[in-house]
Amino acid sequence: MELSTDKGYLDLLQNISDTDTQGRIRAVQAVNSHITQTYWQVGRQYRVTLCVPSL
Repeated sequence: MELSTDKGYLDLLQNISDTDTQGRIRAVQAVNSHITQTYWQVGRQYRVTLCVPSL
């Protein structure tokens, strides 16, 4: 089977590839943001629970 060299087809493949790449980047950024928020929350809970002296 020979791959098409038609410009429209090649442009379509490039657009699909670009869309996939951008989706992967956004997914990684969302996960990183969630992980960062989680660590901040854990740190805040630690500080409030263990580091604040009892009154």
